[in-house]
Amino acid sequence: MGYPLLTSLKNWEYEVMHVKVKFAAGASSMAGMREICIKANPDPLVTLKLIEKQTGFPIRDKMGKEYTLLVNGKSFKTIQKEGIMIKEGDTILVVPFIGGG
Repeated sequence: MGYPLLTSLKNWEYEVMHVKVKFAAGASSMAGMREICIKANPDPLVTLKLIEKQTGFPIRDKMGKEYTLLVNGKSFKTIQKEGIMIKEGDTILVVPFIGGG
């Protein structure tokens, strides 16, 4: 008896969980929204792809250059380093870097 073939890779992307994504300051005008609730995945990198797919905001291209991400107040780099997974009800904040002269 064999295993059923996986016909669509999209099935693995979604879990039955939702997170809130907030766009602060200039990020909100770039994204065209201030806040959205999206379907998410426990893997932070997959969740970034899902944010892009569901909002059209090119988050992976701009992260670390123009914007930083906070997940429940912790930097995205920290959650990756510590192996923290995304969970139901988390809040992801997209914040532009502040600069001046």
